Amino acid sequence: MKKISFIFLLVFVCLTFSCKTVDDKNINFDVKINSEKEVIEIYPVFKNSSVSKGVIISFTSSELNLDDFDLKLDQEKTFYELSLDKITQNEFYLRNYYLDTTTSYDKVVKINLIDYVKEINDFSKKILDRDNYITEMVISLDTKTPFAATNDERFSVKASNSKDYNYIYVDFEVKNGYKLFSLAKVIINDEMAKESLEVSSDNLSARIKIKDPNWSDIY
Repeated sequence: MKKISFIFLLVFVCLTFSCKTVDDKNINFDVKINSEKEVIEIYPVFKNSSVSKGVIISFTSSELNLDDFDLKLDQEKTFYELSLDKITQNEFYLRNYYLDTTTSYDKVVKINLIDYVKEINDFSKKILDRDNYITEMVISLDTKTPFAATNDERFSVKASNSKDYNYIYVDFEVKNGYKLFSLAKVIINDEMAKESLEVSSDNLSARIKIKDPNWSDIY
């Protein structure tokens, strides 16, 4: 009986003092692109300031620990400036950890830089160009045939009529490992297209739906 009581007490002590649990909602991350400094700013938001903690930044893996990381940010800083040349790929990972333990905790947050590029400026274009994103597509379009063509070797383009002949579909498909930026500009016959570009989830194809100027509805 004493042995059972001792084991129960040992388990209780372990759960109370050693086996710490952490609420994964204790930390949020905000990522901003600072074009003037040409850096990515990472803002960790700690909800529980009573515990000493920080952030691990990894550019390669979602499996993070205190002994294997690329950069470490402690609670002393309000944000961290990360230069583009330190990031070798689009995605990197952030994870919460506690400085007073030897074990890292909490969820891993995967950051995709492309999600934060809202406009095309010099710094954003460096990010997109480095990872082979097409940010502008220039084509010629004959609406009577219809027929589309481009001199850009990064993608192919074709035009077709909709079944009701009210619209012209202009379809794009990338080549040679390129990807389409979701906010890419489309220039048709030297004019910026007003229609929205519908990009596929894999960023490898897209379509623009244009009102056919040579066709009118029957009234």
